[in-house]
Amino acid sequence: MRERVQPLLGELLLRHGDYASALTVFHELLAAYRSAGDLSAVVSALCALASVHFDQGDYSKAKADLEESQALAADIKDQTAHSWSYIGGGIALHEGRFEDGRALLHEAMVIGEPGRREGGY
Repeated sequence: MRERVQPLLGELLLRHGDYASALTVFHELLAAYRSAGDLSAVVSALCALASVHFDQGDYSKAKADLEESQALAADIKDQTAHSWSYIGGGIALHEGRFEDGRALLHEAMVIGEPGRREGGY
């Protein structure tokens, strides 16, 4: 039950600007998912962490979390649509890579990621 509620708590904390608490919740989730060997959930937790870091303006950490999430998803052949395009597009814009940002945000729009957080929370 806790693993079902914690993502919601993390999202709520993020939306209310309590980044430190959101990071704590998502790091706990990540550790639990890794311990359980639930690699698909690890992908989602890394995306959630990327969202928190992005919202804090820490684009290098957001990018690292996003890249780890993408690499793991490729390893386990996870084909589900994650917020990679949305977060990656935002990172690209903040790094001044406007064409990359435009392309990634367009991709997010096409695949139906209207800025929604990973995992539906």
